[in-house]
Amino acid sequence: MENLNIHSQAHTGYSIRQETFNGIPHIVVPVVMMLEGVHSGSHGPLFHSAEALSKFPAAWNGIPITIQHPVRDGHNVSANSASVLEEEKIGTVFNTVFDGKLRAEAWINETLLAAKSPAALSAIRQREPLDVSVGVFTDEIEQTGEYNGEQYIAIAENHRPDHLALLPGCEGACSWADGCGIRVNKKKKEVNEDMQVNEKVKKDYVNLLIQSMGFREIGNQIQHLLDEMDTEGIYHYLEEVYSTYFIYRKEGRDGTMYFKRSYTTENDVKVTFTTEPVEVVRELNYININQKKNNMAKETQCPECVEALITNKQTNFTENDREWLLTQSKEVLDKLIPKPVPAVNAQQTITKEAAINVLKQTIKTPKDFVALLPDTLQDQMTSALSVHQRQREYLVKSILDNTKDVWTEDDLTKMNTNMLERVAKSVNVKKENVIDYSALGQVTNNTAEFTVDDFLAPAGIEFNKTK
Repeated sequence: MENLNIHSQAHTGYSIRQETFNGIPHIVVPVVMMLEGVHSGSHGPLFHSAEALSKFPAAWNGIPITIQHPVRDGHNVSANSASVLEEEKIGTVFNTVFDGKLRAEAWINETLLAAKSPAALSAIRQREPLDVSVGVFTDEIEQTGEYNGEQYIAIAENHRPDHLALLPGCEGACSWADGCGIRVNKKKKEVNEDMQVNEKVKKDYVNLLIQSMGFREIGNQIQHLLDEMDTEGIYHYLEEVYSTYFIYRKEGRDGTMYFKRSYTTENDVKVTFTTEPVEVVRELNYININQKKNNMAKETQCPECVEALITNKQTNFTENDREWLLTQSKEVLDKLIPKPVPAVNAQQTITKEAAINVLKQTIKTPKDFVALLPDTLQDQMTSALSVHQRQREYLVKSILDNTKDVWTEDDLTKMNTNMLERVAKSVNVKKENVIDYSALGQVTNNTAEFTVDDFLAPAGIEFNKTK
């Protein structure tokens, strides 16, 4: 593939996160693939202009990620053939933009990466420097020149991306000092917004710039200590490092949470955690979550309304709902207050029909009906219902045992007992299969005919009889 040009870059000082792609867990890292300048690839030093790189950033989305560049018969080849993809693809490039640099996210299948290159996986987990290299087809204008003191032999145009290669243990043509590689993928605008959060954060950021190498080493040590806190299914990732504290996130089955923790350095070498983690929420700044709850309670317009809703027996609100209720306005809380039930006129006559309608709406199950009976009858009715249920279960089983592919259990359970008895008669259930209810104090009727006379009913209750 003569026109396939290879250009390499280096990456470090980044954060990673976990995502799911095509149902498979992936680790996602930010990457700077190219930037304007002279890059010495497989075709020699070529000048890549910002104008050329910024024409079609979306064309880079979806290209495969490999370990090293695919080679066949001693030549660099495209990664986009069936055999190469099957053998060497370990991820995909997404979310490409150009903001002075060609930035993207590398979505990497962690299982495939571990199998192909444990060294690359270890480097990513430890946020160590890691070079990458792009395979791209270009048209080359034969024109020599100089850019920022570097000579080039041609100008690259019409970039047609093919793949992104990770280069563990190798140095890319576009170095870390040049601003390329797997690295923090923040735009200048976002950094400026972060610096405007408050004066303390701004000073921390300035200190970070002044002492970048020192903080980078501190960050590596903090991440190493966080890695030791990992358990199966739970992972910890460093988010921000400041002069006396850092922010990290915890990812697991229950979702993502953020924590703040202080640290000290011993002789500017060893990092030690000095406080227990405090959960924070990610806004324009990191705020103590307990402090936020207290502030919310102070800012609510009607805390007494919240108390009234929780203590009101006509609502379903509990103490667990207090935090959410405290965020609501008084107008919303007023709408949640139950309307008073109109008093019943003592002289109002309740008709039989009205009482029956109320019972129909209230009684949904046999237990509801039993609960309305006097205590002396509840035990009898409960026993009768138990016997009745056993009778139905026996009838259903007997019919299914004596028929084949005629009835389903669902069909039979939907029938009333009268119909079940009639069906049981029609299929001639054998006598030896008749259930024995003698343990209930009944005399068992060992015949194939079933009647409700065989079951005890409470006083005053009669079952319909099958003729």
